[in-house]
Amino acid sequence: MEENIKRILEQYSNTVPVPVVAIAGELGAEVYESSILPDSKSGSICKKECGGFEIVVNANHSTNRKRFTIAHEIAHIILHSDILEKIKTFEDFSKRPVMLNRENGSNNSSTKIEKDADKLAGEILMPDKIFKNVWGTSNSVEEVADYFQVSQSAANMRAGMLFKQSIY
Repeated sequence: MEENIKRILEQYSNTVPVPVVAIAGELGAEVYESSILPDSKSGSICKKECGGFEIVVNANHSTNRKRFTIAHEIAHIILHSDILEKIKTFEDFSKRPVMLNRENGSNNSSTKIEKDADKLAGEILMPDKIFKNVWGTSNSVEEVADYFQVSQSAANMRAGMLFKQSIY
């Protein structure tokens, strides 16, 4: 991972909830909400012609879902910038590789790319050190999820990655 990206992520790793819009901004991404996205689509990202990125999240989704979507798109910036270079504007949606549609799991390569982005999104939103402490002292996954402002599913997935366990 590039040193500048590491520095940005570390800068916010002790702040909970992690300010994903600020991180996006530091990575050169502007974040917008749109109510015209179908419910099945949480968000999208593309490279702007003048540089930087545009992240659009579904305005109709919950705050926690939007936060995860922004972190997921940040993960695409970090992990898949080569793919994003090929996407110039939102008018190119029809030409975009399927692999950057967050909800799409029909393509094996897209599934790996999306899973990698989900994994890094969880790491961004729930930094290791803080997550381990909160998980160890909480009485429920709901309590953990509320603390990090993520879904219970995201908190359980993070626990699964770190501890090979979950709470229901």
